[in-house]
Amino acid sequence: TAPLPFTYVLRVAYVLEQGSDEWHVMGVFVRLAAIYRLIPQALSQQGPRIMLSADCISTHVPTRAAFHRLPLTMTIFKMIQGCLIYKGRSLTLVQEEQDGGAAGRGVGDIEFCVVTLVELPRLHSYRSCYKNSDPVVRENDSLYPSFSAFLLHSVMYRWCAEEVVGEKRTLFGTIHPRFLSRYRAIITDPIEKEQHGAFIMVDGQHDGGDVNADPTSVVEFRLVLMTGFRQDDSFASYMTLGQGFVEVYTTEGAARGVTSGSNLDVRLPVTMPKMRSVLGRYGLPAPSALFRTGHT
Repeated sequence: TAPLPFTYVLRVAYVLEQGSDEWHVMGVFVRLAAIYRLIPQALSQQGPRIMLSADCISTHVPTRAAFHRLPLTMTIFKMIQGCLIYKGRSLTLVQEEQDGGAAGRGVGDIEFCVVTLVELPRLHSYRSCYKNSDPVVRENDSLYPSFSAFLLHSVMYRWCAEEVVGEKRTLFGTIHPRFLSRYRAIITDPIEKEQHGAFIMVDGQHDGGDVNADPTSVVEFRLVLMTGFRQDDSFASYMTLGQGFVEVYTTEGAARGVTSGSNLDVRLPVTMPKMRSVLGRYGLPAPSALFRTGHT
């Protein structure tokens, strides 16, 4: 094997020195991308690993200035985008100049734009967590606290329909009124880094496309990722919360020998206990008592 060019080694070292949280969250994205078959199977057989070639590094990091033209999470995405495909379409990051000089961006067929810190009102909830390396992003009337949050939501809601993935909604219900204050805490409590390794929370809000919207009209929503982000996870499971409901989705296959008529705890021996663990942290009971209406 020919030795690697010294300039390539220097560029790789420089890239890896940039950021820490950004590399971690993009690592979570890569793991989910592998589970949802956004990475061709040939690349993910040995786990969600993506090799960055010398050509790739040279293209995206020709100079330090070029590396910093985009926020770090977007630059990392551009370096791996050649490996990402959904339903035969490459998930590449594109940028176009719009009227007035503003830059419109997109990934696949999803268009978005970056919202700068100065565009956020003084009391906006996303100001305190704003990072230039992973900025706030808008997609139509939805606002995300970061580009990485936008990517994780996109995997779960937009790029999840490959037949071989087998994602299914296993639970849906509307919260009983007496539990609404505790339910609200799950959506609004500050996100703790790593959540002690138990789960990852990813936020978003519907503001009608207006960052200056009356806070009482803004709908907060949160995705709670329970599996799919650890190195040895082979399937994903998550809860979506917002507007008084709970939904649980998973790619976990039914336990061997279990029939479709068995209860969820038997069919999904990992997903269901993790869901109860998340609810229990906020003093919420099991779904049979939590929901106002019959759950499915």
